[in-house]
Amino acid sequence: MKKSVALVNDSRKDLIDFLENNLKLVFGDSININRYFINEINDNDIINDDVILVMSVERLDKIINNILDKKKVIVVRRTFREDKIYNLLSLPQGTNVLIVNDSDETTLETISLFYKIGVTNIRPIPYMNDNNYKNIKIAITPGVPEKVPSFISDIFDLGHRYIDISTFIEIINLLQIDSKEIQSNLVKYSEEIISLDTGIKDKYKELFLKIEELDTILNLSKDGILFTSKDGEINTYNSKVKDILDINEDIYGKYIEDIFVDSLKVLLSEKEILDKVVVFNKKYINVNKKNIYNRDEKMGTYYSLQEITYIKKLEQNLTKN
Repeated sequence: MKKSVALVNDSRKDLIDFLENNLKLVFGDSININRYFINEINDNDIINDDVILVMSVERLDKIINNILDKKKVIVVRRTFREDKIYNLLSLPQGTNVLIVNDSDETTLETISLFYKIGVTNIRPIPYMNDNNYKNIKIAITPGVPEKVPSFISDIFDLGHRYIDISTFIEIINLLQIDSKEIQSNLVKYSEEIISLDTGIKDKYKELFLKIEELDTILNLSKDGILFTSKDGEINTYNSKVKDILDINEDIYGKYIEDIFVDSLKVLLSEKEILDKVVVFNKKYINVNKKNIYNRDEKMGTYYSLQEITYIKKLEQNLTKN
């Protein structure tokens, strides 16, 4: 059954459409996405998705009593596409610029974001409606140009802000779903945006490339190699495992007890195994099993599977002769 993600915002359907597309760029069809509009939520409505995404603390306060499990809530961190920021950097140093967003909170959040990503050549002034801004000629808005006052002559519309990579990592951790496809999608997605955490984009890409290198090495092996978490969840394996065990589907994220069936069950109860031969689907398989520890804490288990059917049959023929 697919995990579900709730997108909660006010009545802005265009923003929900945009953020839903962000999620699909990374997760594809592996999750269900449910929409909730704050002005349509009744007092007795319950939001109980696996992850609940809200756009700000201000909006979270409005629906906090409708959320069954508060630990599922993530206040979304958002950022800009790199190419949208370049035009701002051409403005003269110290230029007064009116910052316009859909609420006071998100306006101040946008100003903070500019400082964080290094846009320091402008003097950002928050648009709060009740002040006189007639002397300002330039405005910047993240996707709400209709809120810019009419006296502004030059508008920089940066478009909707994108979900930051750090929020995606939070979502992945809460959902406990990850795959090479999701990892690859997140790397591609991160190339287009400015990450809010210095170095996280490069570190994630570096980790992804190391995993790809490991997969290449594993798939060059003639033996089946498989790693599980300490709970028995399969997190790495090579194609030879599927060949030896006659498996046609992806087993990433499945549990080892669901894969080691019939005559292979005996392997689960043994702590460690050295060159144990089992017969499975008329194949002779030599098995090694070793637990992986970090400072005396079990982190997972390594399995090595080597098909030796040909050798066994050769031995049997020699014995007969």
